[in-house]
Amino acid sequence: MWKEQMVSIMKSQLIDDHVNEEPPKEEAMEATSYQSWKKDNTLIKSWIRGSLTDDVLHLITRLNTAREGICDELTAMHKPVSDDDKVN
Repeated sequence: MWKEQMVSIMKSQLIDDHVNEEPPKEEAMEATSYQSWKKDNTLIKSWIRGSLTDDVLHLITRLNTAREGICDELTAMHKPVSDDDKVN
């Protein structure tokens, strides 16, 4: 249920690519596009952190991307994401 809620929120804001794709390389994007991507990624990480219990929150505090956080969070809850699902 948690995964569906988070993905629905991201889809509603057209930012679900943050969990479905690899992060962009800064040099491959225009500066304004990359800054926008970083802003959205920070927002997603805030949503994720705000939805976690303290017991789990400490496990993801050093992650760089929302995608990484979601996958690691699901693994911590004994619901690991397969490599195939990580790219789809």
